[in-house]
Amino acid sequence: MGTLHLVHYQYGAEVTRGTAVAATRVLAAAPKAVPMDRVWTPMKTYNGRRTQYSRKRNDEYLVKDSLTFDAANPLYFQALPVLHQCSLDGTITPAEQTAGQTDYKWDVAPSMSAANDPDTITLEMGDDIQAYEVEYVMFDKLKIAGQIPADGSAAPVTGEFSYFGRQLTPTTFTAAQSVHTGLEYMNAKLARLYSDTTWAGVGGTEVASTLRGFELEIMTGNEVKFFGSATKTFSTHAEGLIGATLSLDLEGNSSADTIFDQYQAGTERALQLVINGGQIGSGVNYKYLVRLLRRGGAAQSVHRLQHAAPGPVRGAGGQLGQHAGHRHHHQSHRALMRIPVPPIVRPIPLTDYAPELVTEAGAPVTVWAWVNPPARRIEDFNDLREQIADLKDGLPKAAPDAIPAMSADMRTASDAVTAWYAEIWSQHADPATHWTPAEVAALAASDTDPALGRWLFQRTWDAIADHRAGEKKA
Repeated sequence: MGTLHLVHYQYGAEVTRGTAVAATRVLAAAPKAVPMDRVWTPMKTYNGRRTQYSRKRNDEYLVKDSLTFDAANPLYFQALPVLHQCSLDGTITPAEQTAGQTDYKWDVAPSMSAANDPDTITLEMGDDIQAYEVEYVMFDKLKIAGQIPADGSAAPVTGEFSYFGRQLTPTTFTAAQSVHTGLEYMNAKLARLYSDTTWAGVGGTEVASTLRGFELEIMTGNEVKFFGSATKTFSTHAEGLIGATLSLDLEGNSSADTIFDQYQAGTERALQLVINGGQIGSGVNYKYLVRLLRRGGAAQSVHRLQHAAPGPVRGAGGQLGQHAGHRHHHQSHRALMRIPVPPIVRPIPLTDYAPELVTEAGAPVTVWAWVNPPARRIEDFNDLREQIADLKDGLPKAAPDAIPAMSADMRTASDAVTAWYAEIWSQHADPATHWTPAEVAALAASDTDPALGRWLFQRTWDAIADHRAGEKKA
């Protein structure tokens, strides 16, 4: 059995796209299950036997997955250059700001009218049992988010970076690689928001004492292209439309009211979000800065507070750069908690399912469910279920050339569901009770007692519903 603490990712920059290279750096992303690169389609062969399926076929290889930085494995500044250079702009030439301090500035300025030539990496992943590599890795979606707690607790910045790659090949890890020295983790508390009337003046006017949270999502427009060739892998990639959405949690004050009024009037605003960090040697400080142009009302919807109590307005969607296409994004408001509320967990003893499920000491095997997850996490789960249902409905009617991509999307969504349950079952103070996505997937796929997984999933939702209804279980 592989050792969880030895699971890791590492990568190397490819000289030629699709030609695998040795890794040169460890990437400290959260551990997750190794993705699949192929789908086997069962075939019916009428050969005089009552076997429903007697053959199988696989026509194309494609890896679609994401690198995740969560609260336990937060995003850090040193990971950002490769994620942006392999997604938005491969023409970046970093410039050292202070001689000898390695405080390089990476200007990501994707062209809206010409090719951006994003770079690619070879990604190595696995554990102490087996490593795998994926070549031609490029990112098609970037998501960076953070919340500023009201109780003075940790404010990690998280990230989800979706990628595609050619194929999954067993290999051995490139030896003696390490993470960057002196990792500088990003801190949502050091995020600042600016709003100005013109693009030329962006970054000049801070929206002070207002920002409570943010989520930046960038669709890079990169996509794979399959053509007839000598191999089952995709031939090349294409660069499509670039879009971005910035969702903000804002304190219910006069600044938030101004943003609402601007939305109502369809006023164009130039927005800047900055996440600051510590000093690099004796040079400049770490900084992640993104600028967007909000095209009036078309880029967002804002719900104004309907009560007098302080609370955030979620809003301020925008567009990447001066000419990027916008994406509609719906925002809503929620009451701002003045009482610190930690994750609340409730026990689900598996002896309720079967009395035999006890530890060696005779105590019930127990799963601890997080029963007060944010509404956004519930919405995420519901979105995943809808996506999976739509894909299942569409697969039987899909054109043959669309099936591999749809199947890959199905795997990605299913992996996200298992990661969701792993998060829900990993909030207890005792790390020994925590689950990994791989363990959730194994439970769901178990043929020893397939009903156990279904029972536990349902009991988890029952516990969440009971807590929301204010009920207490004996």
